[in-house]
Amino acid sequence: MITVGPAGSRDIETLIALDPGATVQNGRIGQIRNWVSVGQCHIARQDGEAAGYMVSNRSFFHRPFIELIFVNEDFRRRGIGRALINHASALWPRDQVWSSTNQSNAAMQALFLGLGFVQSGVIENLDPGDPELIFVRPPAHAGER
Repeated sequence: MITVGPAGSRDIETLIALDPGATVQNGRIGQIRNWVSVGQCHIARQDGEAAGYMVSNRSFFHRPFIELIFVNEDFRRRGIGRALINHASALWPRDQVWSSTNQSNAAMQALFLGLGFVQSGVIENLDPGDPELIFVRPPAHAGER
């Protein structure tokens, strides 16, 4: 069973261990600590074991935005990403939910499209040669899947 809920201070070390890209050098460890402390981080567990996390806030033109979804490689293709995105939509049931992914990330694009998101723009030059695709999902009450 997959559960998703707010990450607390007791989850910080678990989140850091879960994400192999979290290093002091790239600043991700500090970001995780900050996201948890300000209530923007939500953790997904499968059968009680930490499997992934999501960071969401109202940072995109004051609209709900999923800033990051991370699913540990050992838990991919099991519905964790879907559960995290649906959790974000449940946080703001009357609002559009926005997110983005690189053009090279076909799996994330397919997940967004499969959950009712539509592509809504492109940002060039964030990652050279790999444009950022913007996606939006209508409010949950407009057709939650």
